[in-house]
Amino acid sequence: EAPAKPAQKATAKAAEPAAAPAPQSAAKFAPAASAGEAKALKADWGSKVRARINRKVALPADTAPGTVKVRLEIAPTGALLAVGIAQSSGQAALDAAAIKAVKSAAPFARAPQGLTEPSYSFSLPITFKS
Repeated sequence: EAPAKPAQKATAKAAEPAAAPAPQSAAKFAPAASAGEAKALKADWGSKVRARINRKVALPADTAPGTVKVRLEIAPTGALLAVGIAQSSGQAALDAAAIKAVKSAAPFARAPQGLTEPSYSFSLPITFKS
């Protein structure tokens, strides 16, 4: 009877690794999110991008407070691909500070799994307060 017990243990151990690859391969080939899910994922990711940028915002000296709307394009890796002014504050120094805040905040967090486009665009207001 003693030799039978080690054989049973070996069988149980062999079964565990065989079961493990199935969830990994399922996750590897997960389908893209539905349109509604993708919108929610992008919104969540965008709020993280905005929070990271807001930590870099600083009102330039001798500049009145204001808001600049920036347009940015981000790769799923989190790399900043492009940034520009979507709506100027009317103050060149404030617009430049907004671009600087975005560039200094990059790179951003990776896109959530399910977002499969080559890049994503965001339009974000950046508010400078005194």
